[in-house]
Amino acid sequence: MENQDKPRSAAEQRLNNKPAYISTNCPECGSPLVLLDILENPLASTDKIWHDEFICLKCRDGIYLDVPTRD
Repeated sequence: MENQDKPRSAAEQRLNNKPAYISTNCPECGSPLVLLDILENPLASTDKIWHDEFICLKCRDGIYLDVPTRD
């Protein structure tokens, strides 16, 4: 995904609900990261969730924010 195609806010859905700016896997254990709001409420409407908050189902050690890094 090129930069112009990447989401510009937490409200913009990520492609396939996967992180656009960070690794799709947990840096601690390698398990896939999942959207926190989808985990907490699987029936949530896509316009009612934050698309930048991910969590590891195995570690559950915190939230990983999918935001661009400063260059």
